[in-house]
Amino acid sequence: MCTSALFAWLLSMLVLCSEARKDHPKKTKERRIPLDHQKSIREAINPNKICLDLSDSSDVVFVSWRNPNRVVGDHCYESTLQYRNHCDTDWQVVVLKEFSYQVDKPDRKMRYYFRIRMRYDCLFGDLKTWSGWTPTRYWRNETETGRAILSAFGFLCSIPSPPHFPFISHSLTFNHRSIV
Repeated sequence: MCTSALFAWLLSMLVLCSEARKDHPKKTKERRIPLDHQKSIREAINPNKICLDLSDSSDVVFVSWRNPNRVVGDHCYESTLQYRNHCDTDWQVVVLKEFSYQVDKPDRKMRYYFRIRMRYDCLFGDLKTWSGWTPTRYWRNETETGRAILSAFGFLCSIPSPPHFPFISHSLTFNHRSIV
């Protein structure tokens, strides 16, 4: 008899604890965010506030961007990167949880266009909508372009005489056959 009373008491405590846990705000799966805070979070994902950076090395173009709202953790964002070269009409699409991407072995004679949009992946409801696209940025190989311009148009670069600039001992001449 004692065992059944103890069992009934334990069962009632489990039910009470599980009910209390359901009502506890930190234990629910869906987060309720006050409307005024929702507005500030929404404004933080303004595409003009997403800073998109482009850099390159010998055979890679690096694309990176930063969290537009440090109040929301990096893990909470999802990004869509679109890129294409100037000859293509269709965008390549990549969905990422990271804040960077690299385009391997880009054609060095092409201009590449990039844009990003973001959303809060860890929030529910209509806050999970995508932001607008960032302004399109482009990358091109400046070295190759510079060589093409120099080889197409020869020019003379004259430097004033050495008495005015004693550290310069000669003038440079570029023409369509040689590039220094």
